[in-house]
Amino acid sequence: MQARTGAAKMRFGRGGRGVLDRGGAAARALRASLGCGTIRRAVGLVGSWVIAAGTVCGTGGCAVWPLAGPAVAVGNPMYVAVTDPDVVWERAVDTLHDFKFQIAQENRLNGTIETDYKVGASVLEPWHADSVRPVDRWESTFQSIRRRVRVRIVPAEGAAGHLVQVEAFKEREVGVPGRSDTPGPATFTENQPLARDLDVVVGEATPQGWMSLGRDAALEQAILSRLMEKL
Repeated sequence: MQARTGAAKMRFGRGGRGVLDRGGAAARALRASLGCGTIRRAVGLVGSWVIAAGTVCGTGGCAVWPLAGPAVAVGNPMYVAVTDPDVVWERAVDTLHDFKFQIAQENRLNGTIETDYKVGASVLEPWHADSVRPVDRWESTFQSIRRRVRVRIVPAEGAAGHLVQVEAFKEREVGVPGRSDTPGPATFTENQPLARDLDVVVGEATPQGWMSLGRDAALEQAILSRLMEKL
């Protein structure tokens, strides 16, 4: 025996207990609308993000990151036919700022500009251009990578212009193996006098360091290419 109540149906099972039948047309239409609308939109957004990330990160040929390196290698040092040293200097600083590097020091006497260390950009940070190649972005995603840049600007000999050299140094964080401190130096024995050592270090005293990975040629080329466009 069943009793119709609106769009849902009430059926009575054993013992006279009423059970709501959710197989009505209105309920099915509501579930269908939710499934076709909200769920499908969510799946579509996730799918679009995955496709975009795969297009950018998956292949080196079609990956176009902001301020990507040039297709043709640029000389390092690079000759620029600009006679005003102030113009070359300011354009070099602007270029480093484009790559989100903070200037650590500027020395016009020896013509060097040095930046602070910058943490490597991951695949989730496309607005940072220090990781030029897709493989560099994946490396910075799963490893602690940092870089610093040094630019040297000197007058060109025998020509009206300047030479600009860019050096990008890349490092990876390495952990120091664990060390178990023996109780020997800190143990007070009965046959020795009390030693008052106020500089006793307990536990791991060596901090974690960084391992040099050499120079990042791709980043150097990208910076030089960007500077050449500004000049």
